[in-house]
Amino acid sequence: MFSFGKLLVLALMIGAVVVVGRWLRRFERLRTARTRDRAAAVRPPRAIEDMVKCRTCGVYIPTHGSEDCGRAGCPHRR
Repeated sequence: MFSFGKLLVLALMIGAVVVVGRWLRRFERLRTARTRDRAAAVRPPRAIEDMVKCRTCGVYIPTHGSEDCGRAGCPHRR
């Protein structure tokens, strides 16, 4: 039937599964945090700029450093 040895082995197996599961969750959290930190270090946050609608074609372009839209009469020439 049930012996003390079998119950002990079962308890050890359940304990091993719990420990390995915790270890895997911790590893995944560390990997996600490391990936997030690398992504933040690689891409600096972009500045938010105001946009202006081009009177010629209706395309919205940044107010500073804008280029022309390519159409004749564009007010945003360089």
